[in-house]
Amino acid sequence: MKKPVFPLFLGVAAAGLAVAAMPVKTYAWGDEGHMIVALIADDRLAPSTKQRVGALLQLDEDTLTDKDIASRSTWADRYRDSDKMTTRVRYNATQHWHFVDIEIDAPDVDAPCFGHPQIPLGKLASEGPAEACVTDKIDQFWKELKDRSLPQSERIIALKYLLHLVGDVHQPLHSADNHDHGGNCEQVVTAAGVRKSLHSFWDFDVVTAIGIDRSQVALALASEITPAEASSWSSIAPM
Repeated sequence: MKKPVFPLFLGVAAAGLAVAAMPVKTYAWGDEGHMIVALIADDRLAPSTKQRVGALLQLDEDTLTDKDIASRSTWADRYRDSDKMTTRVRYNATQHWHFVDIEIDAPDVDAPCFGHPQIPLGKLASEGPAEACVTDKIDQFWKELKDRSLPQSERIIALKYLLHLVGDVHQPLHSADNHDHGGNCEQVVTAAGVRKSLHSFWDFDVVTAIGIDRSQVALALASEITPAEASSWSSIAPM
């Protein structure tokens, strides 16, 4: 039985986050969180889908990360930040794609999405628009991944973005805002006495509190997913 890749990624990301809620980058969920989500997704893919996903990733010649699914789940951050301190072309073109800052005191899912702009005529999802929120980009890249008429190179990029952005959208501070830039303006002090932003605390401390071996953490979180939850999550849309 073939299983859809994108809804499954959504489901396992949600499951990982729910368990993670139990008791330096500014706008990125830490690598460990992304890798754990990818490992859970990889484990739950149907064999035929897993083979196709692996084949696409192996065909990718990009050297920003290794080719395995866990490493490629961090590619979008590497790509965005690759010229952050120089030309900022990649950074400015993709930085908004990683979040949707919905204000918690006046929740409006449309307000932070820049009017839901369409992909420019004759362009691919990886080519814009720069002002687009994470839920819209997930929709766009999911459509591209399914479209075998598109260039293989674009479908590989779509897969890498899906691996990353579905993880991003389940980090609460990538989808909720309290007029504080996703918790980046709120300061917390850790048990070790380290002062950092609330966003950074969730990116790293909350994730590593579950465990330091990503493979073991992925197995533990995956064991919490019931068949009913997997079925329910597989039917939802990004927004």
